[in-house]
Amino acid sequence: MSPDYVPDYRHCLLPYVQWFQDDFLGGIRGMKAQEIGIYTVLLNEMYNRGVALDQSDERLARMCGADVRVFKRVLADLIDDEKIIRLNRGLWNVRCENAFTSRAEMLKKQSEAGKQSAKKRRKNKEGFQRTLSERSTGDEPISEAQIIVKETPNGVSKKRASRLAADWVPPAEWIDEAVDKGMPRSKALAEAERMKNWSLSHPKGAKLDWLATWRNWYRDKLDNTSPPPRTTKAKLFERM
Repeated sequence: MSPDYVPDYRHCLLPYVQWFQDDFLGGIRGMKAQEIGIYTVLLNEMYNRGVALDQSDERLARMCGADVRVFKRVLADLIDDEKIIRLNRGLWNVRCENAFTSRAEMLKKQSEAGKQSAKKRRKNKEGFQRTLSERSTGDEPISEAQIIVKETPNGVSKKRASRLAADWVPPAEWIDEAVDKGMPRSKALAEAERMKNWSLSHPKGAKLDWLATWRNWYRDKLDNTSPPPRTTKAKLFERM
């Protein structure tokens, strides 16, 4: 990886990462406890930010809860062991690069598939309208039997209920809306993941309007959030 490389994956951040225990344990085997702690914090900061860590050694040491001298020594060892890569723009890691690259490629494929699906729908619609136009301008008028129109009762949506896809990711504006209402961003991302899992596993997990479902979902979580009951001295003595 060239020192001039500038990783920037802020467009495809994840609320979680795939953490393979055997792989990670194999990677840290032989490392001291303080080395494992500093390496783990740096790794998760990279996942959380999506860019190389360009903070000073003093700032990074505070983030890791380590003495600056100890941090510098451990960081030098991690770089020598190629656990951490020092780029011109900051510290980076091959694990993060591979995870974000896969994520970006998946989002690209989803976007292309969505465009192709929309294009196909437009093409089918145009072909149907053209057929109607050609038949209506012919010698014989179109009879009522030739066109089947399905009437939808007033107040009934024409949309079909659907489940969230296994690789569904909440739109940024959905998360921002929940945050604006008072929910921490990390919890909003976690709740979106729970809603997806619920949709995939629950018998009633198909919905017509997922934005409305999300709003009900996070508002319900906010409403159910209350401070823990205070323990009075009398109750404390009773327990004793």
